[in-house]
Amino acid sequence: MTNWRRAQDRHFLQAIDAGYEAARSSKRVGRPPYPLRISSAGMCPRKLWYQRWGAEACSEPDAKSLRIFRLGDAIHDDIRRALRRAGFKGDIPTSKDEESELSIEVAFGDDESETVTGHPDAILRDVEVDGEVVDVLVEIKSIGPAGWPYLFKEGPKEDHIAQASVYATAADCTKCLYIYYQKGTSEVACWLLDTSVEAAQRAWEGWRKVLEAGSEAPPERAYEPVQEVMQGCSTGRKVLPWQCSYCDYAHPTCWGDSVTPDPTKAGKPRFVHSVNGEAVKPAPTRAESGWEAASVQAEDW
Repeated sequence: MTNWRRAQDRHFLQAIDAGYEAARSSKRVGRPPYPLRISSAGMCPRKLWYQRWGAEACSEPDAKSLRIFRLGDAIHDDIRRALRRAGFKGDIPTSKDEESELSIEVAFGDDESETVTGHPDAILRDVEVDGEVVDVLVEIKSIGPAGWPYLFKEGPKEDHIAQASVYATAADCTKCLYIYYQKGTSEVACWLLDTSVEAAQRAWEGWRKVLEAGSEAPPERAYEPVQEVMQGCSTGRKVLPWQCSYCDYAHPTCWGDSVTPDPTKAGKPRFVHSVNGEAVKPAPTRAESGWEAASVQAEDW
């Protein structure tokens, strides 16, 4: 019997992957400090600080990740076309090139401020909801099979609510429509919620921490090690939370040698901080961490 997995043509597989990776650009235009984006609402301020000051990411997206991103773009466009065909009016682009820009001002320090911009997925105008005509900010997310059940237990994710609520505040929308697309089965779930002033304020506070930190040292970490639990039982290990596993700066830039990567079947590493209370390795000093932000002086521009 033919083993069809082994019988694949490696030459063409490698060529396809190389084609995706050739389109990847890790270079950013200009010099630090790089601007903040509304799409970063709710993210760890320390991660945003590393991005802003040009820290080198610990990993680059591979060809599979790039295909996932492209699939997400296609899903966005397809849902927006469906909204148009359904008769909704407003700012409903059918591609990234048509997306409009929104901006907000983030105040920090004594009298400073910075403009944060972004491109919302869509804005529906004059929608009748419970007898009231409102404007609705649309947030579209594609999600894998593993995360799908959690949506029905916990609702839209906190960072998605923060992002949508900031866009809604900038666009004067009182409602946010969260549309989730399950990539494995093509199922769609929708929730219409009030714009969360609290979530928007938390996003503003995170950006303020980044801006007030300056260029010398990052803000405090937003996450700390947690007890690892498997099948309802403690493993005796403390690990970094899942947010750190998905962060491009977690190791070694942020946590240095105070954590050790432990590969998982899902592909994202689990970072082990301690076992039975004993540190895996001693934490490095700042000079030993392998990266320091360069102080950007006005005369350097």
